[in-house]
Amino acid sequence: PPAGPPAGARGREEEEEELVDWDSGQLQSAMRRIQEAGSLFDREMAAARERRREMVERQRRELAEEIASQEAQFREAKEGMERLRALMEEESNALAAAEAQAEASKALEAAEGKAGASGGVNDID
Repeated sequence: PPAGPPAGARGREEEEEELVDWDSGQLQSAMRRIQEAGSLFDREMAAARERRREMVERQRRELAEEIASQEAQFREAKEGMERLRALMEEESNALAAAEAQAEASKALEAAEGKAGASGGVNDID
C-alpha cells in the first residue's frame, strides 16, 4: 500500500481542496462582479454629472435669453413712454397755443367792437 493517509482521509482532503478551489473561484467571480459594478457605477455617476451639467447650462442659457427679452421689452416700453410723454407735451403746447390764440382773438374782437362802437379813429372810409 502507498505511504500516506488512509484512503478515506485522502478523499476528504480532495473534497476540501475542491471546496477551497470552488470557494476561491466564487470569491474571484464575486470580486470581478464587484469591480464591474463599481466601474458601471462610476460610468453612471459620470453620465449623471454630465446630464446635470448640460441641464444647468441649458437653464442658464434659457434664463439669460429670458432676461435679455425682458430687458428689450422694458427698453421698448420706456421708449414708448418717452414718445408718449413728448407727444403729450406737444399736445399740451398746441392746446395752450390754441387757447392763447382764442383769447387773443376774443380780445381783438372785443377791442374792435369797442372801437367800432365809439366811432373809432382808425375807421377809414
